[in-house]
Formats: sequence, C-alpha cells, structure tokens
Amino acid sequence: MRQDNNGVVVLGTTNAPWQLDADVVRHFDKQLFIDLPNTEARTEMFQNNFRNTKNNVNHLDCIKLGQLTEGYSGADIEVIVRESLMWPIRKIQSATHFRKVEDPESSDSTYFYTPYPASTSDTIEMKWTDVPSSQLLEPDVTYNDCLLSIQNTRPTVTAAEIAKFIMFANQ
Repeated sequence: MRQDNNGVVVLGTTNAPWQLDADVVRHFDKQLFIDLPNTEARTEMFQNNFRNTKNNVNHLDCIKLGQLTEGYSGADIEVIVRESLMWPIRKIQSATHFRKVEDPESSDSTYFYTPYPASTSDTIEMKWTDVPSSQLLEPDVTYNDCLLSIQNTRPTVTAAEIAKFIMFANQ
C-alpha cells in the first residue's frame, strides 16, 4: 500500500508475489501476508453461504465444518458449499422411491413428492421424471451432504506455498 501527497492509496494483491519484478515491489511500502481463514472465520463462511438456502445445517454443524476444514481457503469453502448444494439434486436423480408429503409452507392440502429410501413402507416406486415438476420437493441440504463434499474437496493451498508466502512477507 502506498499513499502519495495527493491522498491516493494504491493497493496491490497477488497470489504469487515472488513473481513480481523487484522494481514493482519496491514501490510498495508494505507487504502483508494474509493467512488462510481460521476456524471461526471458516465457521462464519459456512453460516453465510447457507443463510439463503434450504438446509438443515445448524450453528453447531457449521462450527464442526469449520473445524474439519483446517487448511482450506475461502475459495475452497465456497467449492464445498456449492458441492453440498448439488447433493439434493443428486438424491432426486438417483431416487427409485418417493414419498408423498404435504407442502411445508402451505396451509392447504397441497402434496409434493420427495425422494425417500425404498425400505420405507409408505413410498411409491417411481423415477424423478415420473413426478410432475410442480410437485417435486427438493430435499434440504444436510450436514452429511457437507461431509461428503469435504471428502471430495481437497485444500488448494499447500503448506509449502504458505511457507513461501510467509518467507516473502518477511523479506
């Protein structure tokens, strides 16, 4: 960051500061290393990302998710959330049985069909393409969906890269 006599502040950011020309770096008064998000920040990221979606992920679940994602970046958390949001769609597409349920947001007797395990007695054997689209109820995202997404998503920043960033910031 640099401030000249005109009150102009110049801020630069990069994922590879060691690739910058030395003359460019010299014009900046400070180099700051911004570390990966801590557990609290990751917990808040999960809460914020799930805030406007249909889900059964509660505050304690978000805390556990924040703890499970040590070493993950903010972008990695977004990938996990997007992947988690896909699980209800996968459940619909792979379902062989559906359960007839009342509309949870309606006071009338409107019914919907939602995927359900075949082992349950009150299900109807059908594919999702047999359900009228206006009557298809997408299941909520669950904590287990998030766990599956974490298993399928690896952190994109390695310990070696973090060490390189810290070394550069300390020069």
